Amino acid sequence: GIALALALLGSVAGNEEDRPKARSLYVESIAIRKDLGDRSGVAALLHDLGGLAYEEGSTTESQLLYEQALTLARESGDKILISSSLNALGKVAYEVRDYISARSLFEQGLALATELGDRWNVAYALSWLGNVSWRQGEKEAARSFYEKGLGIFGEFGDKWRFGYWFYRQGLWAFEEGNDAAASSLFRRSLEVWQYMLDKRSIALGLIGLGGASAKLGKAQRGAR
Repeated sequence: GIALALALLGSVAGNEEDRPKARSLYVESIAIRKDLGDRSGVAALLHDLGGLAYEEGSTTESQLLYEQALTLARESGDKILISSSLNALGKVAYEVRDYISARSLFEQGLALATELGDRWNVAYALSWLGNVSWRQGEKEAARSFYEKGLGIFGEFGDKWRFGYWFYRQGLWAFEEGNDAAASSLFRRSLEVWQYMLDKRSIALGLIGLGGASAKLGKAQRGAR
């Protein structure tokens, strides 16, 4: 019906990075779904609104929206959305450097996704547990989580994640001072994203490559 159409239009606007329009359409759809008593539908849209806030860098707003989505998802018994909301809250906790909470949330999301056979959310939680482990100094565990997650994303033909895996390894190499390896990995991420014509990700890769190449060039000049 109308609520679904508004939600779909909101998703299209979000993909086109017209966040104000997406937010407005989601809010309209939520109002209709509330009148219909559709708690699961409202929860899903609150989750989407949380994603918009997160992309805009508003961790406080995104946390509030994800928490509301989680509450409604639990009330409606929507286990897939519960898992997604736990993962989303884990992502917010990671951004504010609350790694203990982030790990707990991702582990809960992972356990539920595994129970449901929800492979995509399993992979998502594993990948983020990789990020958390790295920040907590567990580098081998981080790589293991990432490799497991990437293997599952491969089942979905998710090329972007492969590019991001190279990018993430590049960041780790850069942090360890291995600038040559970082440059190589950033180039590999760029190859994937350029093939996909993903402008935002290409820009991300170029920034990483520029930083690593600049450090590498400086070191090489200093060695002469």
